[in-house]
This record gives sequence, structure tokens and C-alpha cells, in this order.
Amino acid sequence: MELVLLAREIDQLVAWGGKFLRAASIKPEIMELLIGLGYSDAEHKQGWDLYLKMLGYMGATSKPPATTTKTTDQLTALTEIDRFDEPAFRRATAALSRLHPDQHAYIFGDGLSPHNGYGAMNLLLNGT
Repeated sequence: MELVLLAREIDQLVAWGGKFLRAASIKPEIMELLIGLGYSDAEHKQGWDLYLKMLGYMGATSKPPATTTKTTDQLTALTEIDRFDEPAFRRATAALSRLHPDQHAYIFGDGLSPHNGYGAMNLLLNGT
């Protein structure tokens, strides 16, 4: 017979598992009691490893995803765009507001402003 759990039941089990592992980790008296019942440090470590893996943690127990040249190139390009947009906005705002106020109102009147990170790229591509 296959055990079928509802999402809320799984969430509750995850919460209980985290509480158990944390309590055993920070309360020496709980760990002493568990060791007396046959629980070991190796099992405790395995519990944490499995718990963190289940949560999607890619830390010390597993290798992080490989960084490819493509990923590095994309991040470099995004950084360059992010560094460009704020000074460019300042210059454009200064020039248009002084020399062409109607065009300034048309371009910047709806709240167009520089953004950070992926927002800068979205702004460049879509104007939003």
C-alpha cells in the first residue's frame, strides 16, 4: 500500500523534522538522551544533510551549480548595464529638463527612473 500525504501534512512533517534536528543540535540534554537511545552523531549529520537537501539547500553538503562562461558573461553584461543606467538617466534628465522641458515631461513624466539588477535590463529592453 502506497502512503499518500497531503501538502499540509508534508509541510507539518518538514516543520517537525526541523524542530527535532534543531533541538537535538542546540540542547545538549536532548542529544545525550538520544545518544542513550542509540542515536549517533553520524545519524544526526545525515538527518541534517537530508533535511537541507530536501529544502533545496546547495551548501556545504553538495556542489553548487557550475558557473559557465555564458553565465559569467551575462552577469558581467548586466553589471555594466546597471552601472550605466543611473549616470545616463541623470545626464538625460538634466539636459532635457533644461533645454527641452516638453520632451522631458514626455519621457520621464510617468515616473521612468533607473533600476538596479535585472530591473535595469528590463528597463533597457522593455522601457518598464
